[in-house]
Amino acid sequence: MTLESLLIPILLALVWMFWMVQQRARSLALKHVRKACQQEWVQLLDDTLVLESIRPSRNAAGRFCLERRYGFEFSSTGERRYKGEVHLRGQRVAHLELEPHQVGPGY
Repeated sequence: MTLESLLIPILLALVWMFWMVQQRARSLALKHVRKACQQEWVQLLDDTLVLESIRPSRNAAGRFCLERRYGFEFSSTGERRYKGEVHLRGQRVAHLELEPHQVGPGY
């Protein structure tokens, strides 16, 4: 076997591993967003997160990790969409924010 014949399987394995880590991070972020929306009595729209950026960062212990920023939309009354964002550093939520929104009738 030559190095060239091993290069493609190694690259494919690295891409697959990166994709799996991304999926795990997205699932974690979505779990926290759903919980925050439930606590605020708002509806997460489209049940989706949009990856807005990914960059190198340092976690609380000072170790290298990736910081991912996801955006999402929610509604409090069903009439208007509001924006929110969640930041993950590694596999931990560093920031979760819901845009100021109208409180529905009865609240």
